[in-house]
Amino acid sequence: MRRPAWRLRRVRDSDYPVKSELQARLYPDNPISSEEFRQRARLLEEPRIFHVGIVAEDAVTQAVVGFGALNNSPWNFDPAKYSVELMIDPDRQGRGLGRSLFEVLEEAARRRGATLLWASVRAEDPRSVRFFRRSGFVERRRSWASRLDLSERSRPRHAAVSPRGEVRFTSIAQEGPNRREVRQRLYRLRIESGKDVPSMGTPTRYSFEQFLAISFRDPRFLPEATLVASVGDRYVSMTALERAEGGPDTLHVGYTGTLREFRGQGLATELKRRAIELARARGYRYVTTDNDSLNTPIRKINQRLGFRVQRTTIRGEKLLARPG
Repeated sequence: MRRPAWRLRRVRDSDYPVKSELQARLYPDNPISSEEFRQRARLLEEPRIFHVGIVAEDAVTQAVVGFGALNNSPWNFDPAKYSVELMIDPDRQGRGLGRSLFEVLEEAARRRGATLLWASVRAEDPRSVRFFRRSGFVERRRSWASRLDLSERSRPRHAAVSPRGEVRFTSIAQEGPNRREVRQRLYRLRIESGKDVPSMGTPTRYSFEQFLAISFRDPRFLPEATLVASVGDRYVSMTALERAEGGPDTLHVGYTGTLREFRGQGLATELKRRAIELARARGYRYVTTDNDSLNTPIRKINQRLGFRVQRTTIRGEKLLARPG
């Protein structure tokens, strides 16, 4: 009997730098630091969420040649639905390692009574798309990663929006990032505006503590570049620029949202315009953003502001068992 070319084990903290290096090899246009991988893992550390990370090692050299992960989502939690992630060393692709990792993770999900798996692949990677489809996943939507070049030559022409009535524009740095009432106002805005953000599954409410972890305690958080529109003491719209893994010359739009009753007034567009001008004034070269194919209003805003698509992600699902 032929001996396996790899061994599987649970992921360890010391594996994250290796995972970051593999990410850079696979996707040089989308690097992710080891600390960011750790941060993502910490967000899954709550009792209701199941998550497991697997590492594949070369059976001879013990070099890490692949990663796999299975977990519930904290943002659209459902105990019967899981996200699957695979990363395979380019030199080991096409040898069955990806298939072995996926089978282990799928079986773990089935044992837990899973009814649905989510996964995503790059549309520009034909091998990954074929694997995605052969594994039983069906495309449900797409998302686009876009970039805006802040050079004067590519500067879009977009008129500023004058505040209506009581609306005022400020930053969280001006509001006071350490003030509890500021954090609570921003949390309420994220929860309410986030109800309409397209996602795989049904969005679920997350705690104030989780919100602090993904915003104020995140090393990418920039209070001076987190901009809000206020009416009285209520935040009604926001956009947030954060440090990007792509390099010191780039900022990333982490989240943009507006309360339903304040949409259609140009608030999100104006906040994004101000964020872009802030990035330009501070010497940044690029601003990047992500956009779901179902979020047409934000996609149109990004296009008007000059963002251009750099890569496309296919998001899909695999039905394991029909409920009932």
